[in-house]
Amino acid sequence: MLVFIPDEEPSPKKLKKVIQFAQQKHIRYIFFEKLVNAKVATAITNEIHA
Repeated sequence: MLVFIPDEEPSPKKLKKVIQFAQQKHIRYIFFEKLVNAKVATAITNEIHA
């Protein structure tokens, strides 16, 4: 499980790690808490085509 801290923007390195993990595991669904920045959620889902 990968965790984002709601009041901090994840680093580009962490975003890349999440995206690579999701692609390797063929993950198609991502769930985010309301406190996570919507831009982060959108960027990840767009990258993995979820």
